[in-house]
Amino acid sequence: MSLNITKDPVCGARVEVWTVKWTSKYFSRIYYFCSEGCKDIFDKSHAKYTTPSSKNPGGHAPFIKNDYSQQILENSLRALNR
Repeated sequence: MSLNITKDPVCGARVEVWTVKWTSKYFSRIYYFCSEGCKDIFDKSHAKYTTPSSKNPGGHAPFIKNDYSQQILENSLRALNR
C-alpha cells in the first residue's frame, strides 16, 4: 500500500490521505475516513476499531507509521483546512 493511501478503519475503503475530508485523532494517531458516516461511527466506538480482533488483527487501519512523515501529514492537513 502506498504511503499516501490508507484504509478506512470502519468500512475498509481505500482513502487518499492527502485529499481526505474526514479524520479523527485518537491516542495521538490520525484515522482517515471515506465519509462523514464512517467517521461518526468510529467516533462513537473507538475501541471496536482500534483494538485487535479477528477482523482487524492489527488493531488499526494501516497508515503512515513514520513519526516524521506523520508530522508532515498533520501540518499539510492543517494548511488545507485554513
